[in-house]
Amino acid sequence: MAGNTARTFPLGHLNFETDDSRLLDEERTVKKLTFLAASAVSLLAYEPYETIDNTLRTDPRFEHVRTLDLLSGVWPVANITPVLKSSRQSYPHPIIAWSTLLQTVFVGFRGTDSMTDVLTDVNISRKTNPGLATRFHAGFHGRGELYVALIKELAAKFNVVVCGHSLG
Repeated sequence: MAGNTARTFPLGHLNFETDDSRLLDEERTVKKLTFLAASAVSLLAYEPYETIDNTLRTDPRFEHVRTLDLLSGVWPVANITPVLKSSRQSYPHPIIAWSTLLQTVFVGFRGTDSMTDVLTDVNISRKTNPGLATRFHAGFHGRGELYVALIKELAAKFNVVVCGHSLG
């Protein structure tokens, strides 16, 4: 796909229905490309911060992503958000990826990869967030709470997809 194609995509709403028969061809294409990009970002979230960009550019697992030019850049959140640089959390920060083609920011969270993560996983009590009018798994809510302001700020300016495995 050419880089200019992104401007014609209907990006205001991404339909996540499993029945794609009612989607327009353009919507179906955006959905598939978005899922492919989100999957790549979810995998990249497991990479060491200092190698994620090189991994995206050279690892054979991301050949389709490179061929389609789906991700234009990838950065650890901690490197671009000063408040998070000083955070003393014991688990990795998520990563941010930008897709020029999709005009979308991806925020990727790494999933379970340590005993600390397992303890987060088993904290299954419910936590209510009145600001979001919903309830969350308490362990996941606690892990993501640090990033709510960042995601809200990004969502005010861009299309945002939050993705990841397990904890993500």
